Amino acid sequence: MAACVAYQAATDVELAENQIAIAISDGGFGSHLGIAYRLGDDKPVILHLAFHKRLAQVAYPSVDPWLVYVMALHPLLADQLVGILDAMSSRYQGGTNGGIEYGINLYDSLRSISFDAEYRPFGESDGLTCASFVAAIFEAMQIPLVDITTWEIDALNKVWGEAVICFLRAFGADEEHIDTVQKNNNGLRLRPDEVAGAAIGFVPGKPKTYQDVQPSARGIIARVREFCGPADRGHDGNPYARCQKTYYQAIDDIVAQRVNLVTVIQNLAKKT
Repeated sequence: MAACVAYQAATDVELAENQIAIAISDGGFGSHLGIAYRLGDDKPVILHLAFHKRLAQVAYPSVDPWLVYVMALHPLLADQLVGILDAMSSRYQGGTNGGIEYGINLYDSLRSISFDAEYRPFGESDGLTCASFVAAIFEAMQIPLVDITTWEIDALNKVWGEAVICFLRAFGADEEHIDTVQKNNNGLRLRPDEVAGAAIGFVPGKPKTYQDVQPSARGIIARVREFCGPADRGHDGNPYARCQKTYYQAIDDIVAQRVNLVTVIQNLAKKT
C-alpha cells in the first residue's frame, strides 16, 4: 500500500472500539509521531511523547493536523495494546511518576516499557523519543515493528542528536542527563517516518528491516510536508528556534557535500 494512500487526515478517519492507529504530524525536526487509540466506547485520543518527561494525551482528532494509519490487528492483540497505552497515559502523562525521559540510546530504549505498562529504563537507556516510544509499546508485546539490528548509522542522525541536546539544554534538563545523551549520540536513530512506514501492512512476528521501510518513509515525509506545509527551519527569536536553525543548516551542509561528492564521482567516471 502506497504511503500517500495509507496515511490520511485524522479528521477523515474514525476509530472503532479498541482500535489503534499510528499518527504522524509536523515536528521540530521534520516530523513527530504518536499513537491513536480508542478504549471501549470512550472518546479516542492520541498519545505522544512531546518531549522530555512530557507524555501528552490529546483529543482525536486533534486541533493540530495529524495523518493516521489504522492498523489491521487481531482484536485480542489490539485490546492488549490499548490497555498498555491507556495505562501508560494514566501513569506518566504530564510528567507524573517521574515521567518518561527523552533520550537517544536506541537498542536499550526499545526494551524500556514492560508488558504491565511500566517505564523501566533498561541497560544504558537514556530515555525514549516520540518514535522509539511507539516502537517500544510493540516491543513490550513482543511483536516488534522493526528489526532494529538492521538499522544503519548516518551522519545526519548525529546532527539530529546534537539538536536534541540543544533542545534539552533550552528545556532546562539536568546536566547529568544531557551528558548521558551526548555520550549516546552515535548516529543511530529510529525516525518517526520509519516507524510510520513499518506500520503499513504490519504482520506480527515479521518486523520490517531498515531497507524495507525506506521507500514508505520517503513517501510519508512527502505526505507530511504536503499536509502540514513547509518545515519550520527555525530562527534566532528563542532558544528552541535557534536549535532548529542550527540543525537545518548542518543538514543542508551534509546534503550539499554528498551531492558534490556524487558529482565528482560521475565526472571521474566520464573521463575513464
